[in-house]
Order: sequence, then C-alpha cells, then structure tokens
Amino acid sequence: MVAPDLGVGWDGIWGHFMRVRNILPPAQTLFWWRFLHYNIMTGAQVHHMNPAVSDECHICNSGRETVGHLFWYCNKVRQFWGQVYQLLQLLAPGFQVPVPELSIVVNPFLSFPKSLSPIFVTVHGFAMWSVWKLYLGVIFEGKPFHLLALEELFLSFVSSHICTLFLSACKGKKVKGFVKVWGESPLIRVRDSCMRSKSKQTTYLSPYVRGQFQMLITWAPANGFG
Repeated sequence: MVAPDLGVGWDGIWGHFMRVRNILPPAQTLFWWRFLHYNIMTGAQVHHMNPAVSDECHICNSGRETVGHLFWYCNKVRQFWGQVYQLLQLLAPGFQVPVPELSIVVNPFLSFPKSLSPIFVTVHGFAMWSVWKLYLGVIFEGKPFHLLALEELFLSFVSSHICTLFLSACKGKKVKGFVKVWGESPLIRVRDSCMRSKSKQTTYLSPYVRGQFQMLITWAPANGFG
C-alpha cells in the first residue's frame, strides 16, 4: 500500500512513475513522490508529533487533515478536482476522461493511455502542486483558501508548463511530436509555419496558449472554471 488513506498499491504505480520525471519539473516530481510516500506535513502529521496542535483541516475546518483529506476528501478541494477533469477532457478530446476518483488522482497511469502521458501527468502534477501551494499560503501567510484563486493558480502553472514543453520541442526539432499529443485540443494551436520552419528561431506561442486558457475560463459552464 502506498499510504494509509490513499488506497492504491505500489504495483500499479512503480513501473509507471518514470514518466513523471520525464515530463514534470523536479520540484513537482519530488512532490508527487512525497505525496505517494505520505511524506507531507499536514495537520495530522504535525498533531502526531505535537498533540497540542489541532489536526483539523485548515481549509474546510472539518475532518482530520490527513494527506488523503487535504488532496481529496476536503469538500473545497473535491470541487476543484471536478474542474481539473473538465480541463483534461478539453486537452484530450479524443479520449473519454473518467469521472475523478481518489484512486485515479493518486495513480492516473492505469486510467489513461500511455500516449497521453504528457497531458495527464502535467494536469495531475500541477493540480496537486496548486493545492499544496495555496495550502501553504493559508498556513504561513494566513490567506483565505478560495476556489477561484486555486483555479487561477492551477491554470497559470499548466499553461506555463505547456509553453515550456512546446519551447523544448522547438529546440529539439520535435514540434510534430508535440502537435501529435497536444494538437487535438481546441485550446492549443500551432501554426503550420512552426512545423515547416528550418530556422532555429521558431515562434514561441506562449501568449497564444495563455490566451486560450483565459477563453476556457470564460466559456466554461456555471459549475466549471470561472
């Protein structure tokens, strides 16, 4: 078992995790690894070391703040995952994205095809990272936990990372591979000239990709982003 309240075994994760380090930056890869090892300092962990400290969730103020609670069972965070999976469906329109469940959030490798690894690893990795970063703001800076702030932070991370992947593809002359993975999405467009260009100065589409994510927020249904 990976962690007491995550409910996923190592046999379904270990052989696939190498893909994470090939797609995410080191900080997010390490965080996902710590998440799977239950090595995250939540209220329950602190309470275990110092019983005088409350183990109540700092976000919803109800429930014991375990790793599983902080990243899934907390009612505010659970709403976020529904929206994360809406984005997943838009990024991979040719695949029927499953309904989000804790087991899939922890181990998406068995629920998505390997060909979509850059998409689902990016989305899951930065979704967890966004929850953690906003949580740290609550703990150390006394900031309120707002769903809208979480959505904006997540979209900022994801769009920036997609742009980084695109720039890397340009430098490595692998733009066609990038388009094969990401090009089906209505949110991402790569001009034909980028794929045909033999110049080292290939166009970097960061502003355009970011603009598409802003459009996603505007166009989403009432229970989605925005």
